[in-house]
Amino acid sequence: MKKIFLCILSIALVSNSLLAQESKFTVSEAGLTDYIVVPVDSMKSVDIYSKCIEWVGKTYKSPEDVIKSKIEGNSIRIEGSADGLIYTLGGVTYLTRYQVEISFRDGRYKFDVLSIETYANAQYGWNSFPFKGDWAAYYKNGEPRKAWVCINDIPVYFNNLSESLKAYVLNSDKQESEKW
Repeated sequence: MKKIFLCILSIALVSNSLLAQESKFTVSEAGLTDYIVVPVDSMKSVDIYSKCIEWVGKTYKSPEDVIKSKIEGNSIRIEGSADGLIYTLGGVTYLTRYQVEISFRDGRYKFDVLSIETYANAQYGWNSFPFKGDWAAYYKNGEPRKAWVCINDIPVYFNNLSESLKAYVLNSDKQESEKW
């Protein structure tokens, strides 16, 4: 009986950890959190989608260039850039671009950072930000390299971007009615 109870308990713990969804981005030697799921209470997926399209239009200078793909009511993929997001201890700042896919379900959206790239120079072009590899942001022992002082700013940037979207989705009707 004790073995059966322990078996059921371990299955429950494993299934809960697999179903757990992150609500904030974090960073570690494994890289940035895969994605976060953001609740937007009682909204239909098509409404969240249309508010997201509006948000892109108000947030980015050239929304037609930022939107890379969209599936009506289901998902949108955007490519943005962030000046000064990636920098080193020596003060070297890299041009940075990223791709984010936002998927919609009733009552929530998934915010998934697909890529983060830096531009060093014309010789090397665009390269994925090195969470792993030779120039990695972390040593093999899991400690962050001091040279990549920006490492903790990366999840903050994407959390702020997602929070901006959430605030727009939840409050845009109120803001529009108060403006006139």
